[in-house]
Amino acid sequence: MKKLYLSFVILTASILLVACGGGGSSSASSPTPTTPTTPTTPPSNESANGLWSFDDDQGSQVIGIFNEGSFIIADLDYTDDFAPPIGVFYEGGYAIEVDQLESDSAKAYMLNGVFLGNGTVTGTVAEGGSLNLLGKDGDGETQLETTLFYDESNAQEIELAALEGSWINAAPECEFELPGNDAACEFSISNAGGVTLNTADCALEGTISETATNNIFSLAVSISGSSCWSPGDYVGFSTFSTDIDDEGFTFEELIMMFSDGIHSYGLQIFKPGP
Repeated sequence: MKKLYLSFVILTASILLVACGGGGSSSASSPTPTTPTTPTTPPSNESANGLWSFDDDQGSQVIGIFNEGSFIIADLDYTDDFAPPIGVFYEGGYAIEVDQLESDSAKAYMLNGVFLGNGTVTGTVAEGGSLNLLGKDGDGETQLETTLFYDESNAQEIELAALEGSWINAAPECEFELPGNDAACEFSISNAGGVTLNTADCALEGTISETATNNIFSLAVSISGSSCWSPGDYVGFSTFSTDIDDEGFTFEELIMMFSDGIHSYGLQIFKPGP
């Protein structure tokens, strides 16, 4: 009987401890307050909109126009002082995640020439500063590796009215016409943005329109005629700038770059001086 009585006492004591909160931490204690978490703001994406460029003393120049998810890049070689530049023309769409630019839809052409193939373009953007670019062909071979810099002409707020008038191509011959036609390209731009090429044998007609980026214009033109090198419907960009020549005279320059998926053109045209 002693053992049964002892067991009863121990059991009773245990029940009392539980009822009184003994033998452990009190269930009536206040919970530890938690500090509310502040929502983190995701980093914003850099913008590549504008004209970017690089040139060196060896006759190389790279020009890039980026605007709202579309780009054109011209990789130029001016080593022959008596001939227009040669080079490669790239175009496509792109997206930017924070500061990383990526395009998996890039197309490459000979400058003022035919389609070469598909590829990719990647880069790192420092908005308003520099743009590191790497272009690869369909086999993964690097074809373009450069750092472009934000052009000071991006600060200019240019309206269509500034483009009105006659423009002359920098090259001695018109790139649109077949070899043997020696007429220069003479363009006319209206106050409303209508673009025409003033030659009888190869017609170019289209429109140039303002974009949200200061000095970047969208371009849509059609080329037709029996003496045209590559008739078709083309889209691209144009950008306006003023510069000073070696003699100290200020001149107005318009770069026009466009393609139709088969052929590309890159032109540097000027307003004739007084």
